[in-house]
Amino acid sequence: MGRNDLLIRTFLSPDEVLEQYLQYKAGHTTKYKSWIPNNLVGVILYLYNKLPTRICPLYAGYKQFVYLSRGNIRHFLELCHQSVTKTNITSPLPPKTIPSMTIEAQLEATLKTSELEIEKIGDFGAHGMHLKRVAKRLGAIFNYCQSRRSQSESEVNHFTLDLTDINLLAYNVKEILNESLVWSVLIEQKGTKSKSTDNLELNDYVLHPVLAPYFGISHRKKKKIKFSKGEVETIFVGSDEDFSSLLKKYGARWDIDDSSFDVSSSVTSYQLGLL
Repeated sequence: MGRNDLLIRTFLSPDEVLEQYLQYKAGHTTKYKSWIPNNLVGVILYLYNKLPTRICPLYAGYKQFVYLSRGNIRHFLELCHQSVTKTNITSPLPPKTIPSMTIEAQLEATLKTSELEIEKIGDFGAHGMHLKRVAKRLGAIFNYCQSRRSQSESEVNHFTLDLTDINLLAYNVKEILNESLVWSVLIEQKGTKSKSTDNLELNDYVLHPVLAPYFGISHRKKKKIKFSKGEVETIFVGSDEDFSSLLKKYGARWDIDDSSFDVSSSVTSYQLGLL
């Protein structure tokens, strides 16, 4: 699975990938060992996003539920509740017996919980519908990014600002950004290292992990995207037409084949607006 992803990249020859793989299988120190954790999850997400009737198995399991909840007990309880609801228990259980949850039930639970949480955003304070739109637009960009065949920058689920001072943002953008932090639609964290040294790195803004199954993106904080002032303003307060143009620009930059990217079944088709 991971090898197919590596073979698409222009800077790696098939012979080099094969040689690294054989060395890895022989127990030698090789680049292939680092390629596995850096590429496997992204490739699995890529494949399952091509199968809209299947839910990615990466979201199942106790540890994943904890990660998806991100310290929010309400999210965790909802995931557990949905797992029990989705489990088909046909006969009474003995006293004090806790049934095991099937992988399928857990996966259905993660998607259902994620769908419920995205809908709840609209009720968050005075700017709830704007926050919901921002979440859907960010999710659409991250999902679009995940559709790149090369997976050279996979698992993108957070962003930073290409600015030296956040106060350079327009007032209405800062207002929505602050509200998204208050309601935990976004989680602010200290900025991680960036490949660019042009600007002072500001904080990272992570889309809440509980929303990841809804968008088919990673729930792990791995890769980020850097937005310019204009791009952030388009995402946070721009019109649907402006955002659609921004999405197309990213598609051209990432060399995404529109014919292979099924917009009709993707989050990009129905999550650009407020509703």
